Amino acid sequence: MEERYRNAFSEVYCIIENMHPNIRKKISKMFIDFLYENKNHSYIPDVSKINLQNPDNLMPETKIVLAILYDKNLKED
Repeated sequence: MEERYRNAFSEVYCIIENMHPNIRKKISKMFIDFLYENKNHSYIPDVSKINLQNPDNLMPETKIVLAILYDKNLKED
């Protein structure tokens, strides 16, 4: 798997870890496990640059994974 995708998984995993527990519990364990198993464990995301209100500092791949996360786990039906 390409490093940029593994880095994106690291960023999304970091975002999930910093979510409010009520939101985090809506995310499937399988999805979180997938991110953990496939993330780049040597890449440490800069949490200070992660701002979901202004996602310009996120990698395009991170935005895609967040969109999938939202669609499959957080979107209200």
